[in-house]
Amino acid sequence: CNADGVTPNICNPNTGHCECLYEGIGGSRCDECKPTYSNFPLCAAVIEDGTLTEWSSWSPWEKLSQCGVYDTQGYHEQRIRSRDCDDETRNIHGKSCMDEETIDTETRYRPVCKNIKKVYITLRNTGSADTSGKIWTGIKQGATTCYTRKPTWDAPGRKAVRLERNPMDYGCTLNVDVTQPLYMSIQSDSGNDLTLIDFGVFFENSEYKKHTIPNPYYLEIDQGKNNGWYELDYHGL
Repeated sequence: CNADGVTPNICNPNTGHCECLYEGIGGSRCDECKPTYSNFPLCAAVIEDGTLTEWSSWSPWEKLSQCGVYDTQGYHEQRIRSRDCDDETRNIHGKSCMDEETIDTETRYRPVCKNIKKVYITLRNTGSADTSGKIWTGIKQGATTCYTRKPTWDAPGRKAVRLERNPMDYGCTLNVDVTQPLYMSIQSDSGNDLTLIDFGVFFENSEYKKHTIPNPYYLEIDQGKNNGWYELDYHGL
């Protein structure tokens, strides 16, 4: 027997086999470490745990709710990342990684919902800017659309003046996400042009979105021309 690897008894009197000093010592002469043990004669256990992979990248933010209900102020978003457990790397001394967290979740609140308080149009300062027709407006965001149930303006004729209406008074109540695309429709039932230099919506605290009209910086709308949806592409106070 190897003197460094045996007990003081050296060998078992009944079997004649060497009596190894520690659990991790093996061999017929107690002269080596068993598998998964190392550093003879101490032969300490070699601990190999299950292995966790690195965390994946975060997923895109996903809305848990949305704007839409009047007076909603915001909504929560959630994203996740994950990792995998590989217990093939684990030996008899190691611990499993199956009990470790493999899904990580992060949640945030976005206070970006606002009620539309007013819709407005601004007529061009020319002799032909006004119209004898009726003007309807609508607001759209995503799959949510709201139209006024009666004309928003009836024969608007004040040139170079911004005309405002509270859409709630006309049957259109909408709460929108100010960070997402927002569209406004303008429709006329008249053959004579309504000439606009500006139009959009107001939220609380004078915050607004408006449609930027490109050169020549005005838009003519009548029964058969330019009726439709326009993105409100400028956001400001």
